Amino acid sequence: MSAQETNGTLVPPSVHEAIGLRLAGLDQRYTPMRRVLVETLAQAGHPVTIPEILSSALGCPRAAPIGT
Repeated sequence: MSAQETNGTLVPPSVHEAIGLRLAGLDQRYTPMRRVLVETLAQAGHPVTIPEILSSALGCPRAAPIGT
């Protein structure tokens, strides 16, 4: 398996495999949206805030603010 490129950032398949295995151990799935989140964090290369993640992760669903 080769590294996956997202916007010029390579994410080794071992990262995706490790996350998939950890989630499977918790009876969770490595969904496409979780993959988007991992790709977004890898692309940033530094700590990011939730608003930065949401602005960078195209197609990432946004929940309505609580109380609206």
